[in-house]
Amino acid sequence: VQSVELTGADAMEKAAAIMANYRSNVPTSFGGAAVTCVKDYQSRECKDLVTGLVSQITLPKSNVLEFLLGDNGSVIVRPSGTEPKVKYYYTAVGQTKADAKTLLDAMIAQMAN
Repeated sequence: VQSVELTGADAMEKAAAIMANYRSNVPTSFGGAAVTCVKDYQSRECKDLVTGLVSQITLPKSNVLEFLLGDNGSVIVRPSGTEPKVKYYYTAVGQTKADAKTLLDAMIAQMAN
């Protein structure tokens, strides 16, 4: 888990802007692993970026985005509900533990920029 703390009187608005930006400008990759599917729990839609198919998510609405990276893992992004933070939850999969660690490090580095 990586928490990015936002500052200023408009910190909660900054968090909302980050989420809106991810929705309108879907990343093509995280740490070099291609995004293959985006699950938007606010719109309750899952979009397969490979086939273009859209399916419904049957969970309650929530301001959460999940980016699936094929067989390489996933990145979940959500704003904190009580603090001016955006949280990132990473899952990295590789052929070896070292490969997974390299991917994880690259994903974290990408989010830090």
